Parts: sequence; structure tokens; C-alpha cells
Amino acid sequence: MYIQSGHKPLSTMDQESSIDSAPQPGSNNTVFIVVGVIVGIVILISIIILVVSLSGSSSSSQGGSILRSTDVPADSDGSINITPLPSTSSSASPANSVDDGVDVVSGVESGIDTAPTVSTPVAPPPPVYAKTDLCIGNNTGHPWRTTLKQGPAGCKTAPWKNLFNFRAYAEQAPGTTRFWWGTSQTPAERSLLLVNPSSPPTADFQQSGEFWAYTSPQPGTIRYCHFDTTYLGPRIMIKKSPNATCKSGNGWTYRGEFWAYPITL
Repeated sequence: MYIQSGHKPLSTMDQESSIDSAPQPGSNNTVFIVVGVIVGIVILISIIILVVSLSGSSSSSQGGSILRSTDVPADSDGSINITPLPSTSSSASPANSVDDGVDVVSGVESGIDTAPTVSTPVAPPPPVYAKTDLCIGNNTGHPWRTTLKQGPAGCKTAPWKNLFNFRAYAEQAPGTTRFWWGTSQTPAERSLLLVNPSSPPTADFQQSGEFWAYTSPQPGTIRYCHFDTTYLGPRIMIKKSPNATCKSGNGWTYRGEFWAYPITL
């Protein structure tokens, strides 16, 4: 073996020693992995602590101050009793215990004037007007003599015979006209009917009564025609004429008509 200048041949032991001291492939990767795991664990623990801290701050702002172990005195055995925070559930207080200006039951804010209830006015019942019953009769011995009496019984006294009866108003009602009737006993009993006179036509007739009747057709009424004559003194005749035409004739002068309610006995 030739030895070159400036170089010393390596022995077998030196060669092995140099081989052992050389870095092994993959050893640096293992170190990096271990360090990375440790750093990850530290970061994870930091995140958990941060989340717990934030949760504690939120609970403190909603439910009051959170009790800490340092704020509570320890028992004789060294343990710490932490009083639980009061419940914030709405069921812990009565339904109406919150004084927020609103009635929980009715839902109407207190202090606000509600509109007054306006009731619909009820129309009063129509007025009731008094009525009177009248009768027409004639003399059984002298049929041309007609009388008007308060009836119907008034026309059944001899010598009178009841012909028919009708009902009119005893006081003024809307749409009615006043009729005056009187009686004279000279030379014999006779009646006279006038439409709203201011006074009797002669001193022979004394007022016997008055009634108000319609001068045009109304529901439930029929027509009555009245006449007068001067034969043997003024007198009247009244005819029930629901369909017939009323006109003068045979010494009788047509004076008018009225509508009243018939009475059937």
C-alpha cells in the first residue's frame, strides 16, 4: 500500500466511528413531528381556555355575577360551597309580576285611554193612539132617519137598529182628519156629521163627540161615505161603501168620505 503525501490512511475502527456519527435519515422528521404535536396541544388548550372564558363572561352579563371560589368562604373542612345562581326562567315568577307597563292577561298597555264604546241608539217604539168605536143605526119606524152613536151598543136601543160599526181614532194621529158629530132632538132625534167645523151649524145640534179618520185608503180600513139632507131638518146618512161609488141622489147630497176600521160583531 502506498501512502500519498498529506493523507493518512483510515483504520477500520475510524471508518466505523465515522459511520456511527453520521446523521441517520428520518431522525429530523421525528423531532419536527413531536414538536408540532406539542405546539398543537398547547394551541388547543389555549382555545378551550378562551372559549370557557368567553362563556363565563356571557353568563355573567345575563344572569348576574358568577360566583368564584375565592369569593366564597371555605368550610371548616376546607371545602368551598358555591351557591347556585338564581334561575332566569320565566316560570319562576308569576305571570303578571313583570311591571313593564303591559297587562299580560289583557295585552292592553296600561295608561292608554281606549276609545269609548259607542252604542247604536235604539229607535223608540211607535206611539199608540187611542181609538173609539162608533155605530150607525136607523129608526125602525122611519128608515130614512139615521143616527151616529158611541157604539156598538148605542145603536141597539129602541127605536134604533144597528146597521154597522167602525173604529176610528179618539185623538189626532198622523194623516187623520177631525170629524165632528152632534145630535138634535127637534122635531125628532137626528144626527149631523161635519168635517172639522169651528162651531155647530145651528143651535139645535149639540156636540155628541168627535173622531179622527183617514181621508184616503190605509191598510185595514174601508171607505165610508156620508151624505146630508135638509128634508125635515138637517140630518145625515152614512153608507159603508168599500167598492160602490158614492154620489148624490134621492134628496141626499154627497159630502165626503173617510176610511176607518170595520168592526164585525
